[in-house]
Amino acid sequence: MAAPILTPSLLTQPAQTTARLMARAYLQRALEDAARVEVSVDELTEPAASRAAERRHEAVHDVHVALRRLRSWLRAWRPFLRDTLGRNSERRLTKLSRLAGQVRDLEVQRNWLTSDPVQRSRLGGTSARSMVGRVETEYAEAHRVLAASLLKRLGRAAVTLNAELQDLGAAEDEIAAAPTTALVMARLIADHADGLPKVLKRVRRSGQGDGAHAARIAVRRFRYLLDTLDHRSPDVRLVTRYLTNVQLQLGELHDAQVLAARLKSTSKKAKKSGRSRSRRNGVTRTGVATLEAMLRRRVARESRLARRTIAGSGKAGAVAASTRIVARLSRFETVG
Repeated sequence: MAAPILTPSLLTQPAQTTARLMARAYLQRALEDAARVEVSVDELTEPAASRAAERRHEAVHDVHVALRRLRSWLRAWRPFLRDTLGRNSERRLTKLSRLAGQVRDLEVQRNWLTSDPVQRSRLGGTSARSMVGRVETEYAEAHRVLAASLLKRLGRAAVTLNAELQDLGAAEDEIAAAPTTALVMARLIADHADGLPKVLKRVRRSGQGDGAHAARIAVRRFRYLLDTLDHRSPDVRLVTRYLTNVQLQLGELHDAQVLAARLKSTSKKAKKSGRSRSRRNGVTRTGVATLEAMLRRRVARESRLARRTIAGSGKAGAVAASTRIVARLSRFETVG
């Protein structure tokens, strides 16, 4: 989903005005994507309806991204919105975004458990096939909860948020003293660019899940900010390409770590349930241990790839391009 674009006209507007206009545009995108997430999930597990199921998966992904983009914009521009924007509105959006994230995580887990390498595993395949049914049940329920929540809560939250985002019409002296959108964007990009190396250094070894997760969020917020600029600019494309590659690789690492956490929980349950009950359920301690070993190797591999991507050839160019973007934005000095 493409982000709303900051045109040259908007870049010269007061930051308070543009912050509200863009937030309402993001809100509209979220509402449009939410309308595609239907309550019915009858087709989710029907092979004959795989195309319909795929469309529903895409709808969940799109609304998840739309809500994250909206929340990221509100967070970045909060100083220019706090006079009317209530915290309750952001909390409601956060809850809905987390529900969409849970659906997405369950989909990733199901895809891994049904992948060829896992299914062909002599010791882990049987346990994986037994776990798939549970994951699919959780997925269907999470999808129902998300769809119902979007239907009941997002509309009401949007009405409140839209009212809070109305331009109050500042006085002329306040407008004259206000920073332009371009100057605020320049500061935001400079802050993200300056802080990024520190947060990326935390992605050091496979065991540092919190550090990798924090880095992924920081990269994503930086990228969402740049997505509002005209991508005909070579510098914007250069930085965005680097951030996208890092975000994708950190996403693969995050998915592997979430899977590993689920298997760890499953392993504890298998130990508590006893050998005979585990065999009846089809999930054995040996099978889960085999799957855990596969995931440890995957986490280690994704961690190495993430560090390699972060330190790759695009890093220096992205840093230099960020400096040039900030310099160009800083030239928009007057309020239009």
